Amino acid sequence: MNQLLTIYAADDGYFPTIPRKNKQKTVLTVIKTHVYRDKIIVFDDMSIDKIEVDSMEVTNKISRMISDYKPKRNDVLLLDGITYAGFGVINISKLKEVIKNVIVFFYRPLDIEKIKNALIKNFHDWYERYNIILEVYRSSAILEINNITMHVYSSFSLGETRKVLEKTILFSPIPEPLRIAHIIASTLSKKTVYYKN
Repeated sequence: MNQLLTIYAADDGYFPTIPRKNKQKTVLTVIKTHVYRDKIIVFDDMSIDKIEVDSMEVTNKISRMISDYKPKRNDVLLLDGITYAGFGVINISKLKEVIKNVIVFFYRPLDIEKIKNALIKNFHDWYERYNIILEVYRSSAILEINNITMHVYSSFSLGETRKVLEKTILFSPIPEPLRIAHIIASTLSKKTVYYKN
């Protein structure tokens, strides 16, 4: 049973959508897994932090969490979309300074106009956030894997991207490392809701 690659996955937790005076925080989780030749995925470790809802701190948080693991050249980071903790937008270029191979998995197509309108309505820096989202989404490709059609942005070739996803989409339409990260972040965040003092 030979190890093929190490995959990291990041996901955010649940937070109430009811408007509040204090700024909310939720859970941010990065997990480390190893994928073996016969499609066995082994959970290795996880890192947990808090993240402010709608803040632009998500890139720095994930970068720091990944850096602590000292990723190797062939390691891969899986992301569930480009926005975390509401409308916190991830800067892929900055993440790639820490980990070279990044795959952004869009389970459903984005409604770009709806996102743009929401950003204009709620954020003074909406243009910066919108351009990051738009650039990544426009650079994504449509792949069909295991009869599942998805949009995928990847920092390496589509052929290599397909190989990674074929090895990790096992029990659901979502790659297994992302599914595990989602379960952990959601479970932890539903137990505790954080507020900024």
